[in-house]
Amino acid sequence: MDEDFEEEPSGPVVVLARDGEGYTTFIDPPLPSGDHRVTVRSKSDGWAAASELWCRFGLGLRDLSNPNVSRFVDRE
Repeated sequence: MDEDFEEEPSGPVVVLARDGEGYTTFIDPPLPSGDHRVTVRSKSDGWAAASELWCRFGLGLRDLSNPNVSRFVDRE
C-alpha cells in the first residue's frame, strides 16, 4: 500500500462528488437519518457542506470532486 494514502474508513463516509455543473455531498451508505444529500454550484460550497457533515457525524471523507483523480485509467 502507498504510504501517502490512508486506508478508507470502514462504515459510512461523506462523499463530495462532481455533479454536472456543480457538486453533490452525501453520506454513503446513508445513515438511518438519511444521506443528507446537498447539491451546490461551487466546489467551496460543496466542501463546506461536506465539512459540516463529517464534523457533525464524525465520518471520513471520500473526495471524488476531481475527475482526473477519481477516474479509472487502463494502462495496458
